[in-house]
Amino acid sequence: MTTKPIVTLGIHEGLMAAAALVVDGELRAACAEERLTRKKNQAGIPLRAIETVLATAGLSIDDVTMIAPSTQDAIIPTIDDMPTSQTTWRFYDAYGLGGRLLASIERRWPASRALTVPSDFARRLGRRLLQRTRAAAISAATGADAQRMVSYDHHTSHVMALAAVAGSEQQLVFTLDGEGDGLSGSVSWFRAGQRPELIGSVSRNASLGHIYAGVTGHLRMRSHQDEFKVMGMAPYAHDSARDACRDRLRSLLWVERDSAGTPDIKSSRGTRLAPRFIGDYVRDFRFDTQCGGVQALCEETILEWTSAWVRHLGLDHDGVDVGLGGGVFMNVKANMRIAQQAWANSVTPVPSCGDESCAVGAAFLAYLDACAATGRDAQFQRANDLYLGPAWSDADIRQTVDRASAAHGLHVERPADISDRTAALLADGHVVARFCGRMEWGARALGNRSILADPSRHDSVREINKRIKSRDFWMPFAATILAEAASTYLQTPPAQSSPHMMLAFDTVPERWHEIAAGTHPYDRTCRAQILERRANPEYYRLIERFRDRTGIAAVLNTSLNLHGEPMVNSPDDALGTLLDSDLAFLTLEDFLISKPTPA
Repeated sequence: MTTKPIVTLGIHEGLMAAAALVVDGELRAACAEERLTRKKNQAGIPLRAIETVLATAGLSIDDVTMIAPSTQDAIIPTIDDMPTSQTTWRFYDAYGLGGRLLASIERRWPASRALTVPSDFARRLGRRLLQRTRAAAISAATGADAQRMVSYDHHTSHVMALAAVAGSEQQLVFTLDGEGDGLSGSVSWFRAGQRPELIGSVSRNASLGHIYAGVTGHLRMRSHQDEFKVMGMAPYAHDSARDACRDRLRSLLWVERDSAGTPDIKSSRGTRLAPRFIGDYVRDFRFDTQCGGVQALCEETILEWTSAWVRHLGLDHDGVDVGLGGGVFMNVKANMRIAQQAWANSVTPVPSCGDESCAVGAAFLAYLDACAATGRDAQFQRANDLYLGPAWSDADIRQTVDRASAAHGLHVERPADISDRTAALLADGHVVARFCGRMEWGARALGNRSILADPSRHDSVREINKRIKSRDFWMPFAATILAEAASTYLQTPPAQSSPHMMLAFDTVPERWHEIAAGTHPYDRTCRAQILERRANPEYYRLIERFRDRTGIAAVLNTSLNLHGEPMVNSPDDALGTLLDSDLAFLTLEDFLISKPTPA
């Protein structure tokens, strides 16, 4: 008799709302709502993403064993983040009521005072209200039985997302973010096939994520979105000024041991570090100094905290496999510092480890619970790649190609070998957008929704910035490097890889010039995707063909989108990017679309 598969659906409803589908321990599909609504960092119930991941796996909502929201406490989005569904509007009306009740009581009785009972009571009350209204709204919107919904802890979801990519039997996992379910960080043991074991936590009142977001907002950039721009500017700061700014911020947050000798991150304030408050600490410093100061605080605090935990557990001599989760670990420079430590045998960041990854973790947590309820052994299957979004049929591609030719006067050809033709264009100095196969999961372009260029040409950066992406002038691009050539260009720590572009690396000075356009122009570090052939054979082959022509086993790789827009999802999205920019070439599967050459 065939056993019915266990299908679990994880969802995240805050900024970068997302859905993920796990079938019998395998991550089958994952998608962020923004790719479908075309609104950057879309928040709310990810109704379109739910439909997409189910359709991608060929399933319906009736096939789902459990639905798993990834946070237990209230997440209150702004009005601008509200989805348009009336069901979702009603949901957030109740959702916001529970959150406002919680916030009001906590303002009267903050956790730092002795009167903690009202705050604890409010949190439990808000959580119950949230879970009831959430279940009712998702049920009404999707047709799912509300009894199949179980909410999971935010930071446990961050940790559990490693189940998709973890390569070792046991990892020491650190999480850091703005906040979630009362915490801004955690320390856990993650063991294959088991629920994470929490051994340490960081209060939301000592949030490194809120400090970084506060500086980002103070610089008139978008908090929780533009932190990567702050990281990009940081190397330009003068050392002494940077350190002075860092020391000012360090008066807010530091690492110390508690009464039991356990490492912890502490804050001088007993309440949440509001972003608007952070600006008062840095306003006397220049723009680049503020960026450098908060980046230095981030790197040094993370390194001190993680190292203290490794020593506390007695692992500093033998080393340990490390996992990283939460939005703060989107900071590839901080991740690089950890990977360079002698005690780090390997470092595995959760791919796209912001809150969108909580949907993945919650789906795996629900899978564990479903296995326990049915008496089955949990068996996780490590993902070979992150191409987990939708693919498009030949008919869809053909419609877009026909429209490009007829409606817009674009030239369309179908080369015998699209990878070889693309490599030839790159070698000739052209910038080419590539749309192929299933959309990648997460914030990083991994070749299927990418803009590619010759990484040795400095003018590639200027062309992409000025004519296509309109990025800030100081922002670096990334590179995809064939795994067999990684040590040629990168100073990679032993046993360390970067298949999902979640680490930065120092470059090999003698070969830096070959990938210069895909590195940071000031410190020459590279945010690299180290590509194995099995992960994406066609993309690998394209770079091989480029290497055959140029001797360079890498390409510049940036996401296929216009500035401020989400990465493209559909063929029409890709065509729109071509038409709305000065991009000259777009490959749609095995078609090449190009604009007429000016007379």
